[in-house]
Formats: sequence, C-alpha cells, structure tokens
Amino acid sequence: MKNSQKGFVVPLLIVIVVLVIGGGVYYFSRKVSTYPINKIQSSVSDQTGITNSSLPTDNDLKVSHTRIPESNNSASTWNSISATTIVKSDRDFLSKYLGNYSSKNLPPLGQSISMTTKYQNLLNIFDSVAQKEYQCSIALGEICPLGTIRDVSELAALRATVLLQQQKLSDAKSTAENVVLVGKQITANADDIIYLLVGWASQKLGYGILNTIHQKQGGTYLTSDAKEKLVSILRQEHKKVLQFMYTGYANMVNYISSPNNKPADMVLDPDGEEQIGTYRKEIAKSPNALNPTKTKKFFYDSFKIAIANVTLPCGTTSASSTINVGFNIENTQDENYIGKKIYTTLYPASDSLSQKRCEVENLIQSL
Repeated sequence: MKNSQKGFVVPLLIVIVVLVIGGGVYYFSRKVSTYPINKIQSSVSDQTGITNSSLPTDNDLKVSHTRIPESNNSASTWNSISATTIVKSDRDFLSKYLGNYSSKNLPPLGQSISMTTKYQNLLNIFDSVAQKEYQCSIALGEICPLGTIRDVSELAALRATVLLQQQKLSDAKSTAENVVLVGKQITANADDIIYLLVGWASQKLGYGILNTIHQKQGGTYLTSDAKEKLVSILRQEHKKVLQFMYTGYANMVNYISSPNNKPADMVLDPDGEEQIGTYRKEIAKSPNALNPTKTKKFFYDSFKIAIANVTLPCGTTSASSTINVGFNIENTQDENYIGKKIYTTLYPASDSLSQKRCEVENLIQSL
C-alpha cells in the first residue's frame, strides 16, 4: 500500500486524473511550466470582492491526517487485487449498464449471472471488506487502486440487479446497501477530489438500486432524520477534502519560500523539486517575485468561498470561488508574480463538484 515517501503530493508540474463515472469523463489537469496563456486567462473569473491580503491565521482551514487502525483498514485487501482481474470486455459491460444505472435498462440476466459466477471470488472479497473502513492516500505517497474498487463495486451492484430480477428483494437490498457502504468508506477518509468522485459514484449506484427495490416493496426506507444525517455527512466530507487541499497548497507555498519549511509528510518527485528550485532562483534575483502570505491568502479566500458553497441547497446558484488576482503571464516583473502564477495555474475550480454530490443527495431524499 505504501511507497518509500509520505506526505502531501505537490502538483507542481502536472497531475492528470481521467475518470469515467456515471457516463461522464472528468478530466482534471494542473500545470505550471507549460500552461497555455489562453487557458489561464479564461479560467479566472472577476471575483474581486476580497481585497484584504493579510492572513492572520488559517488554522480554521488547516487539517492533518488521522490514521485509522490498520487492522480495520481494507486498503491492503484492495491492493491485493490485480487491476486486470476483471477483463476489459467485462469492465465495458459493467460500465455500460452500471456506470449510469437505470431501472429501465437493467443488465441482461443471463450474462449477469454468468459474470457474477465467474468473479465469485471478487464478490467474496467485496463482502469481507464492506463492514470495514478504508484509508489510502495518494497525497501520503500510497498506492490506491480506486479503479479496482470502482470495478468491483459495479460487479457487486450487478449481483444486486440479478437478485432484483429474480425477485429476491431482501438479498438484493443487502447487496445494494454494501455497495453504498463501500462508497462511504472511500469518502469517509477522503483527502482529495478523486476519492469523493469514486465514493459518490458507488453510493449513487447503490442508492439507485435501493430506490428500485423500494418502489417494489413500498413503505418507508429512510426516516427524515436518517436522510438529514446522511446528507450532513456527505457535506462534511466534501468540506474536509477542500480543507486538505488548502493545507497542501499552503504547505507548498511555504516550502517554495524556504527549504526549511518543508513538512515531514510532504511528497515531491524529482521534477517537483526541480521546479521549486527554478522558482527559488527567480526569487533570489527578485525577492518581490513571491509573497507567501498574499499567495496563501489567494488560496484561503477561494477555499473559504468553495466551502461556503457546499452548505447551499442543491440547485442553488453558487458564487465562483476563483478570484481575479491580476495575473498576466507576460508581466514577469509584477509584484508576487510567482505567487499569482501558482494560484492561477493550480487552484482547482471545483464549484461544479456539488452537482455530483447532489445527485447522491437527491437519491437519498427519494428513499
């Protein structure tokens, strides 16, 4: 599960995540050295309401990792599964019918039975981890097979649809509930957006199947209080991820300003260290090229807006969390040029993330 380095991964050169979830492709790219000028200019909104550049304290946003007991962590079990255990044609089948679940387009029963029989060993593993916790962090230098978890969760959901079509509603219900549980495991200790997307996708899939079962069974599945609690947890986890992201960026800015500020848990690859070295050379020539306090304030203000947006009711128009810091890539002599460049190229405008969370919330409310 772990490699030889631990800490916050600093996305200085490029981080690309391509994830197919719910029928959509989410492409997340962060670049510094070769970021297109037109991309920079178009990504910055005119959010200029925050002008105070002081940063008296950011303790309200800073967070740290708390490790769960290894004995109850399912990460090592997931890591034992090869990414190619489910062959591509079967993964395509799962994605076709369960990547965007619909009760009106259930997977063919015969093929589904054959597939669940073929991968019974994986379903046994899935059942064994459903009642555990999950903690694995790319930001701490760990290897986290989120794609495998997604695939096996869809396989378990396939089993639920088999039981559903066989009218074994009680068994289908417990299986779908386990799909939700595994999704909750991923988001419970999430420290980056990717975990939310994978975990929410699993929860959405499980809740979707539970809705189909509930329509057949009738009655009350969740009380109003239970729904409120589930929604509250989703939002708290969303906020916590934004706090982790702010912490990572703040630590990065501190480290660029001085090698003595490198946190013990920061992960940097050679390319990242080289880029930081380049920044430090620029700062040595022009000390005004980086103002750490102002730069952290850019991120602080943005993440404060993003966190406030999480509290809004689903369907509400939210304020943009990306602020206009007056960055021009050609003005290399501008005060805090490097700080503005770092913010403009690295801040992940994640305002649309609430839409994905609300898809889960809406399913919960319909139960």
